[in-house]
Amino acid sequence: MFYFNIVLTLVCLWLCMWINHSYFRPACMNSHRFKLFALRDELALLAMGGHLSENDNDYKTLMGLLNTSIAAMEDFSVIKFLKIMKTIVYDSKVSDQVNRLVDNLKSHQNEEFANIARKYFEINYKVFLYNTWPIRVTIIPLLYLTGKTLMLLLKVIKGKKFKKFMVDVKNQKEVYDGIDSRLYSLKEMEIAY
Repeated sequence: MFYFNIVLTLVCLWLCMWINHSYFRPACMNSHRFKLFALRDELALLAMGGHLSENDNDYKTLMGLLNTSIAAMEDFSVIKFLKIMKTIVYDSKVSDQVNRLVDNLKSHQNEEFANIARKYFEINYKVFLYNTWPIRVTIIPLLYLTGKTLMLLLKVIKGKKFKKFMVDVKNQKEVYDGIDSRLYSLKEMEIAY
């Protein structure tokens, strides 16, 4: 009966993971993706209405970021998303454009554009948190516990080595004391003869 319960629990866990992977995650990702579509449409309407120039660098940067994020969420994988984020951070040209966009948001003339950009960054942050929670919940605590365990083992090993060293010194001292006492007694015998 015990093994049956374990197997039943594992099957239920597998079923939950399958449902999450097949239905829940794609639904959540599509909801974020559709929000990005809406932001892209709002941005395009701002440009078409003449409230924003299509040649503006901020407009081009935000439109490129929106299109890239939408494409990345089509068949989403954490690795693909992190590669895009890495490109934004480490590619100097893209990084400069994004930094300029963020700096310009504080003093941008068009408040609607600034709101669209803020919403874009909020959605990407939510997607990042949503898709990295398994890493944050499992791997980081495992690394922490492994590190603490290794530190404890090192302390124990060092403690045992130190204790062993002290026992060896004590044993060697006893051996040397024994040799010294025998030599001393031999000298006394020689003196006696």
